[in-house]
Amino acid sequence: MKPRLFLAAIAVVACSGCVQSLRRPVPLGGSGAALPDACAAQGCVVFATSAGDIVVRLMRAEAPRACAAFEQWIPRGGFSLDRAVPGFMIQGGGPSPAKIFESPIPEAKPPEFSRFSRPGFLAFSGAPEENRFFITLSPAPWLDGKYAAFGEIVSGLEIAGALAAGRRELYDAAGKRTDRLLEPNLLKDVRLLAR
Repeated sequence: MKPRLFLAAIAVVACSGCVQSLRRPVPLGGSGAALPDACAAQGCVVFATSAGDIVVRLMRAEAPRACAAFEQWIPRGGFSLDRAVPGFMIQGGGPSPAKIFESPIPEAKPPEFSRFSRPGFLAFSGAPEENRFFITLSPAPWLDGKYAAFGEIVSGLEIAGALAAGRRELYDAAGKRTDRLLEPNLLKDVRLLAR
């Protein structure tokens, strides 16, 4: 078999395997549960990025108001990922004509969800009118009690980490720390998976 034909055959087999793996439930880290099962009970949000999809399970039982606010925000679109601190978090937001949530959101019970004890939590950040969110990439105990998590990554934590490692502007012209991502259009779409 000629080298080019051989490589093409490998690519077809590899690609068909990828498609098959997308059709199968994706196992969650350590729990043994499948992605559709994890999303069936409370729903999931897919952050479609230039590096792949980040799937976040909404914690509707623990943070119903925050989840409802985020779900109302999704159809408005215009989301972006514009800030990152490697090893800590990625942050984004989007335009909105009005506040989407009241601050603070006194939710996220049981306590394990108001403590940032492990990576992969989705939470609102900043003032309500800013309409900002962040996803943690590592445990962040200094955030405990300051922000309420309302989602947790079930697939794509490594993608979030790769996005955070992108080129950044560390400081603006005035010398203020920004950690602004320089790559445009990292976030392609945000969509809610049907329950």
